[in-house]
Amino acid sequence: MRPTRRLIRYLPGDLPRYLPLGLLFLLAAAVMFFRLADKSLWNDEAFSFFVARRGPAAAVRFIAQDTQPPVYYLALSVWLELGHGVLPLRALSALAAALTVLPLYAAARRLFDARTAAVAGLLFALTPLVANWGQKARPYALQTLFLAVAYWGFVEVYCAPAARDAWIGQGLARALRTRRIGAARTDLAWLACGLGGALAMLTQQPAGFFLLGLNVAVLLGALPRLWANRRWLINWTVSQLVLIGVWLLWLPWFLVQIRINLTPAQIVARHTNFLIDGGGVVSNLEGLFGVGSLWRAETPFLALQVGLGVVGAVLLIRARRAIPVLVPLLVPLVVCVFGFLLLNPVFGYVIGEFVFNWLPYSILLAYALVHVRPRPAAAAVFGLLLLGDIWGLRNYYETPDQPTAQVAAVIRRHMRAGDGVILSDNAAMRWTLAYYLGPRRRRQLVGLDVAAEWDFDRLLRTPTAALRQTRDWVVLPGAQPPSVDLALLRQRMRLVLRDRIEGATVLLFEAPGEAKRP
Repeated sequence: MRPTRRLIRYLPGDLPRYLPLGLLFLLAAAVMFFRLADKSLWNDEAFSFFVARRGPAAAVRFIAQDTQPPVYYLALSVWLELGHGVLPLRALSALAAALTVLPLYAAARRLFDARTAAVAGLLFALTPLVANWGQKARPYALQTLFLAVAYWGFVEVYCAPAARDAWIGQGLARALRTRRIGAARTDLAWLACGLGGALAMLTQQPAGFFLLGLNVAVLLGALPRLWANRRWLINWTVSQLVLIGVWLLWLPWFLVQIRINLTPAQIVARHTNFLIDGGGVVSNLEGLFGVGSLWRAETPFLALQVGLGVVGAVLLIRARRAIPVLVPLLVPLVVCVFGFLLLNPVFGYVIGEFVFNWLPYSILLAYALVHVRPRPAAAAVFGLLLLGDIWGLRNYYETPDQPTAQVAAVIRRHMRAGDGVILSDNAAMRWTLAYYLGPRRRRQLVGLDVAAEWDFDRLLRTPTAALRQTRDWVVLPGAQPPSVDLALLRQRMRLVLRDRIEGATVLLFEAPGEAKRP
């Protein structure tokens, strides 16, 4: 007997079933970890580091001032035991994004078949938007992983007859009696619905829009036979009460966050980037439904991908299988568009962060590719989408982020203890500069405090504060205005250094006679 055949005899019987899943995970991991540390940290990524660097207790106190819940920062505070470099800082998100293909594949397979699940997992793993957020030290990837778990649980209880016929807990009791773990599958799905949703809400607030979509889908699925589905609805209610009960642990801090950051007046004062217009909403929708980082080619690929999605929606509606895919996909978008039109522009802003919408969207596209006829046309469209994704990923990897590491290197070469740092009006690059300069040098500079996010009083934001120093650095990304009028600085100081580094401007002002000082 050949060695290969001898080996196959001892492999588990389910290996062919799980092999595509393992390959998808490896592919997703390769995409997420590829060149993970090449780009400079984004400002918010460095903020994540300063929140988490001192451990879980300090992280909770710090983010009471922020707009985000605690789970990502608590996980990161433990994860940073691996190191404080760019690679370990981003690796938590990369791993979470790669793991997301596992519950996504399971959900698509339960809804349809293994082929649709494999195509959905492949599209998700190669999507430039997913890679973009998966390579950021921010909560988006972890939120999407938890929502994928909740989505798998929803799909399982939506499709399983046992979820409609038995009360929560009966399957677990049967598994304990018979010692067959498979008997508890439905109860595990109910747990995934509640606990996965709760952890997603405690990772990022926008998860609530996707969870609302799942609740609407359950209601629509139960309406045709409401009385017959009463046990299912009660079970679902219990799972959502578990979700709410877990989330309520964060409620006291959430109320503080609203008071500090999330009232309409606070949004206007501190989050002007949230206040987008209708064009910004359209741009966010295009970025969500298209193929990112294709520049001039984005429009034709957007049309191709959206057109395929429409075909998939029609096929699902004809097959009467649309609710568990289309409702979770569309409800978050409809709610946010109407919220933008009727309440506040921030609803339009968050659409740009809905990477989790790629969970049902990738399944929708995969269903269309597997079921559309003729097959050669479907294969051609699939090949074009893969080409667009690979092209977009290449462009994404090669596009530099803010050049903060290079800016910090310039300051490090020329700085003196006691120099001031003047940032842009919204304090952009504050956290990344502090990260790359390191603890010793940032403590030697005035105006680069990282003790609290919204304590702007410690920054140099007035001419009086700026002129207390004999030397002031000005760091401006892009065309952002400085927090202190540079014309006022020029009246009292002279410009001795000006550098332009990949879109960022670095200036050094010095009081007269300062250069002659020993």
